[in-house]
Amino acid sequence: MKKILVMLMLVIGVVSFSALAQNGKKSKINNFSNKKVPFSTITIKLKGTKLLDTDKDKIELEYENFKAIGKNKKASFYYKEFLEIEKNYHVLLNLGICYTELNFWKKALETIDEAIKLEPEKSEGYMAKAEYLAEMGDYKGALEIYEDRVKAEGNNVEEYYLYMRMGDVMARAGKIDEAIHYYNISINYEDTPDYIFENFYSLLISEKRYDEIELLIVNYKNSSDGRKKYLDIEGRFSLEIKDFKRAERVCEKLIMLSPENPRGYFNYAYVMELQHKYDEALDYIYKASNYTDDVEKIKAARNRIMSLKRKYGRLKKMEEKRKKETMEKEKENNLQLEQDEETSVADVLFEGKRRS
Repeated sequence: MKKILVMLMLVIGVVSFSALAQNGKKSKINNFSNKKVPFSTITIKLKGTKLLDTDKDKIELEYENFKAIGKNKKASFYYKEFLEIEKNYHVLLNLGICYTELNFWKKALETIDEAIKLEPEKSEGYMAKAEYLAEMGDYKGALEIYEDRVKAEGNNVEEYYLYMRMGDVMARAGKIDEAIHYYNISINYEDTPDYIFENFYSLLISEKRYDEIELLIVNYKNSSDGRKKYLDIEGRFSLEIKDFKRAERVCEKLIMLSPENPRGYFNYAYVMELQHKYDEALDYIYKASNYTDDVEKIKAARNRIMSLKRKYGRLKKMEEKRKKETMEKEKENNLQLEQDEETSVADVLFEGKRRS
């Protein structure tokens, strides 16, 4: 059976050669009590509907709603309301996470430990505790929890994810070589998802570990489904090191693989733009327009490039004018220097004749 990937307290942003996003999953709350839910203190409406005493599901909707919009204090109120009815593992974990985000550190640890004690065979509580310890700067403690999860028989967290988290902890501790070590283990699993390659790339680029990035690109290229996606990383890396010819080759490969995908043409336009080849950039925007109905995006790209072209033209003229003025000034100075030298020679000759 395939393991379940736990994403507690993790928001992952993935940026492609263009732009992509990786969404995390939320924990689900289940096992509601059959008892009556006391709503005497609840006056909030959800989507215009007043909460009913008999509607037990509404309490979940309330705290999930507040958690989703970042109102942790409100969410924690409803979590505690639920816990008065029954002790629920997932509710305790989410309450612990709320306390962490509210900087109620002692309460957070106590609540997470209570959840682990309630269901010690489940992994989510240990993952939440590891994140809490890392937040508090106890990197060794967090690392030990992740290592224990890898070895635990009842572990239901993907191992590639655990090794990624170990890498993240070591990076936060400033131990970059160890972080790279754990990430390299993570990316060599067969089903490692794209966002881990992306996270690894972000770490390496921030540390300017360019040799490691070249190895990462090779690993991604040889992964089960990375034959096309690795080009996103290679393209961004080419721009980072200003190897525009390599970036152009990446764009050509993307277009060859997906000739009707406008992204390849937008990328190529951007590479041309960075080299101040604005006419070529406009040509690729025109080609992109054949494969997208997003008129506003095409218009915005064309206007941006035209504006940059005009600005660059003005700057180029100013630079040429400055160079011309500099050359004329140097010419005047040289002429003046020659005249001064001739005057000095004449003065010397005149002085010699007068003495004789």
